Amino acid sequence: MNKLGVWLIGARGSVATTAIVGASAVRAGAATSQGCVSEAPGFPGDLAPPAGLVFGGHDITETSLRKRAEQLGRAGVAPAELAARQRVPYARLRAFAEELS
Repeated sequence: MNKLGVWLIGARGSVATTAIVGASAVRAGAATSQGCVSEAPGFPGDLAPPAGLVFGGHDITETSLRKRAEQLGRAGVAPAELAARQRVPYARLRAFAEELS
């Protein structure tokens, strides 16, 4: 399977957390890829599927990804059940070299 590294600046912010939770939900089969531009018919290029995305990044905030996902779920930004049950690597963002090898 092709893997694609995604480095997020502000990796524990709302946009990054939503992207990570969404990709994890698609990978786990808890959500569909409907609405993902790169999954649309006729999309030019051969990108990795959502299951092949490997996330990493940095942020200055001390809020963990798990906490940010829970906050987004409570605020109605992301479905709370997805934010709560996904096995996203919340504890730490792994280095690309580790994941892509």
